[in-house]
Amino acid sequence: THLWRTWFERGKVNSFAAVAEREGCTEAYVRKLLPIAFLAPDITEAMLAGTQPRNLTLADLISKPLPLDWNTQRQRLGFPA
Repeated sequence: THLWRTWFERGKVNSFAAVAEREGCTEAYVRKLLPIAFLAPDITEAMLAGTQPRNLTLADLISKPLPLDWNTQRQRLGFPA
């Protein structure tokens, strides 16, 4: 997802559909996963290390809109603020 974000930032794509075409997936899939690229860095690190709150899953991350504010993310996802 970070690669997709970089594509947008560098102007290599300008739509979810363009990302989906490049990746060979559906636009709906891109729309669900791309917000993960905007998680607070400490949340991303915890997820990669497997130290996130026990009940936090990928399904949780993609089932509801994620706030862009990192403190709100931490609060909503069960991390210390």
